[in-house]
Amino acid sequence: MLQENWPDDFLADVRLSLVKDVGPRTRASLLAAFGSAEKVFGASRNQLQSVDGIGATLARRIESAVDEINVERELKVASQHGITLVRIDTAEYPAGLTEIADPPSILYIRGQPKPQDRLAVGFVGTRRASNYGKRVTEQLASGLAKAGVTVVSGLARGIDTAAHQAALSAGGRTIAVIAGGLLEITPTENHRLADQIADQGYLLSEAPPRRPPLPGAFPQRNRLISGLSLG
Repeated sequence: MLQENWPDDFLADVRLSLVKDVGPRTRASLLAAFGSAEKVFGASRNQLQSVDGIGATLARRIESAVDEINVERELKVASQHGITLVRIDTAEYPAGLTEIADPPSILYIRGQPKPQDRLAVGFVGTRRASNYGKRVTEQLASGLAKAGVTVVSGLARGIDTAAHQAALSAGGRTIAVIAGGLLEITPTENHRLADQIADQGYLLSEAPPRRPPLPGAFPQRNRLISGLSLG
């Protein structure tokens, strides 16, 4: 969604996704209790704390988010870098992700998803890959890409990089799922590869564009790879 006049409900959804420690499961509990993100921000601190998993600290964060989180600034940053925001309740949201236990409410996407990406296979492997491991990965990813299967991986060193590069070289599509924000690509040597993926597939993250990758984000990232992939 690239525009200046964002609807209030959209702004509220994005703001809730930006509150520290409000992950997909906590968000689901809040929406079950209040009905919408707008109503979450209209709730009192006591009402927030009545929700399972919401303690005093998190209730204060949610209560102060309207004043402390500049959603419009985050959206403008995304727009300036060609990053699209996709809500879970829209047709653009990847269907496979709605089937995992805790899908993100908001996705940040750079590139162009296509219906054919529903036929996808995920590659996850070591960063310190052997030559044999890289060679087998390249053979598998290249063969799948030539057969019209989208290759999904995490843009890390080693196996991930080999899988993305092989898919691109075969003229196929590939999706990179990033642990941090899409403006915080790691490793730094994969910046050019990220640009190539955006041209021949897309990059995806549940983190806002400028958030650096945190250690706990990598296992979270892997659940998105699994949701986007058939195998």
